[in-house]
Amino acid sequence: MELMIRPQQAPYDVTLPLRNTSIMAHVVTPTELPRVIEILADSFYADPVWSWAFPEPQQRFGQLTQWWGLLLIGAQLNPEAMWISDGGEATSVWYPPGAVELTLELEAKVEPHFKNWLGRTKQRKSWNSCMDLSRTGLPRVWLTV
Repeated sequence: MELMIRPQQAPYDVTLPLRNTSIMAHVVTPTELPRVIEILADSFYADPVWSWAFPEPQQRFGQLTQWWGLLLIGAQLNPEAMWISDGGEATSVWYPPGAVELTLELEAKVEPHFKNWLGRTKQRKSWNSCMDLSRTGLPRVWLTV
């Protein structure tokens, strides 16, 4: 039996099938990490913020792949932080309260790439300000991506 939904406010008669949208997911294994990086780079390729950070379309996918690869090293330090759908089509990274996103060693590795990619000092300072504002310091589970 196929369930149907009818939007209450539709200006025209439309009936949409209600699909089973449940997705099963599991903690990312080391062999799945390249797929997680690919999903994130692809997902954020046309994102307005990331397009601003990495403005050259021909270079953006490679830059995003490198960026997420570096950031996900930190995620691997938090057991059960990274999740992927069983079909490999979706992913998320959740940091528990008090988790460290990047160690000082990882920050030192990220910084040269960041300077190279953003290059423009004013743009880099704006980016850092935005990222600092996003971290309130309150205890919470944080969905990073």
